Amino acid sequence: MTEKSGIKLFITLGLGLLFMYSSVYSEESRFVVSSPRTAAIGGMHAGLTDQFSTIFNNPAGFRGVKSDMTVSELNFKITGPVSTLMLASQGGELSEILGELGLTTIGFEMLGPISIGKIDNNMAWGIYNVIDTEVFIPDLTQDATVSARFDLGGVYGYSFGLDLIDSNNQMNFGFLTKIFYRTDVEIAKSFTDIVSAFSDITSLFSPDTIPLNMGFGAGLDVGMKFIWNDVISLGLVVRDIYTPLFMFRYDSVSSLASGGSPSFEYLALDPDYSIGILYTPELILFNGLMNNIKIMLDYSDIFDFAFNPEEARHPLLHIGLGVEFTLFDILALRFGLYEGLPAAGAGLDLHMFKLNFAMFGAELSSQPGLMSVYNLMIGIEFSY
Repeated sequence: MTEKSGIKLFITLGLGLLFMYSSVYSEESRFVVSSPRTAAIGGMHAGLTDQFSTIFNNPAGFRGVKSDMTVSELNFKITGPVSTLMLASQGGELSEILGELGLTTIGFEMLGPISIGKIDNNMAWGIYNVIDTEVFIPDLTQDATVSARFDLGGVYGYSFGLDLIDSNNQMNFGFLTKIFYRTDVEIAKSFTDIVSAFSDITSLFSPDTIPLNMGFGAGLDVGMKFIWNDVISLGLVVRDIYTPLFMFRYDSVSSLASGGSPSFEYLALDPDYSIGILYTPELILFNGLMNNIKIMLDYSDIFDFAFNPEEARHPLLHIGLGVEFTLFDILALRFGLYEGLPAAGAGLDLHMFKLNFAMFGAELSSQPGLMSVYNLMIGIEFSY
């Protein structure tokens, strides 16, 4: 396989997956928008609610956010050993490399081009679209799973609270409502079929063989946040306290086009109870050089063992740790640990727009280290 043909293969597969509008997870995944900043600091933190990118963290924090409006944002995430597979395809060793890798996950996710919203006067709103794709290859003897999802939705939230008498402390409460449309598909194909898509993409994405799911969901997050002397924040949030999904399932795309009748399924996401603490020390010694220091520790999805006793994740996978600080008010450096895997990233504030970058791990199994994948995320944000 030549260099040009290898590149053409991956572009063809990528466009094919993008065309299907995708998701790694299926209809039971949450409607949430990730960002390079969140990924680099160990996931969502219930105590961190300082700008628009943290709108899904804890709605109780909207009260303390200075006016922040995002008029456009594009984030791209790549999952798995993509660079290794690209080199293998160029050298004609793709099958051999996949055989050595064994369990392999390749994914692509994009936020945008619809991404707009604002936090101001205790209120928050946003409109987003997310496209997500994944190819899971167990080995060369088993079928690969190609899954895809497209989400388009909006959120609205409000925060209120009390300034405690004779102190600098606050107790805030808030809620975030969300409604979204979802399309997802999942097909099983042999590795040979996937490679053959290089010459004929319809062999992989035939409308007669692709099952199609369409539907909508609505959800509610609630939270509370206690702030002590503007130094320590303790947050408690229940994400998706009630989030039903109403899905219509078609046997194939052709069935939808010909007016076929779908089956109907009602689903409800399990709520995610999470707690976290944020420490924001002021280091006078480094003032002007290093500021906006944040240290975060969270335990997410506390009652996972109760809602999913057979598939509950190891306690270590629920811990999120993050550190962020800014140099010269321009460059943000970020480090984190989530699902037992390290993360790091940076953000550059150029006033007209922000550039963000993150490398982070994700554990796809319920036990540490069994199926870890690494991800690369980059983004550009226009916010004021």
